[in-house]
Amino acid sequence: MACAFVPAVGAPRELTFTSRLLAAERRRRGAPRGSRKLTCYWQVVLDLGWFRDRTAVMSLARDHGVARATAYRYVDEVIEVLAAEAPELPEALARAMADGLAFVILDGKVIPADRCREKTMSTKGESVDLWYSGKGRRHGGSIQAVASPAGCSLWVSPAEPGSVHDITAARIHALQRSLRRLGERAFALLNQRWRALQHITASSGKITGITRAALVLTQYEHGYIK
Repeated sequence: MACAFVPAVGAPRELTFTSRLLAAERRRRGAPRGSRKLTCYWQVVLDLGWFRDRTAVMSLARDHGVARATAYRYVDEVIEVLAAEAPELPEALARAMADGLAFVILDGKVIPADRCREKTMSTKGESVDLWYSGKGRRHGGSIQAVASPAGCSLWVSPAEPGSVHDITAARIHALQRSLRRLGERAFALLNQRWRALQHITASSGKITGITRAALVLTQYEHGYIK
């Protein structure tokens, strides 16, 4: 089978891990064996092609012999099962304490995204783009992340509109900010490894799930989860 994504060294572990999650979800939904065009393995291969390299879904659909709508659904399904494994903040902080971390780092980043042109009223009574970040000078979702002292992401927040300031988003979802440089390193591990985070073309409502899915893949790859 031709495919745009060629598994790199170490990738089979990620494929096996994600395929296992997807298979469990198919069983939970009662999907009959053989009822899908692609097996769990090849569905994950398709999804990682989009996640890692930002390969166009249309190209992935063609390479895997499925309809474009099916490929989009496959991508959404894998994002959903991965995002469901992402820890909530209390769980992440409890794990950090159990691991003996002396402190954690909080940092924020705007994840660029299309399809988020919703309007809102500014404090001056002017109509502005809710998802436009003046700081980042782009549309997107504001994500907060808690990282270990080594710069490994432990938790990511739900996405707030890009116009929401980092401090405000932190007060909504997490802690006070500190040690920004290491926090930026944690974000670099996410969006350099998973290029889909460099610019999301899906609707703003999918930013949270995509980012949480990237967190789970990164934590698995670095041995933080098994």
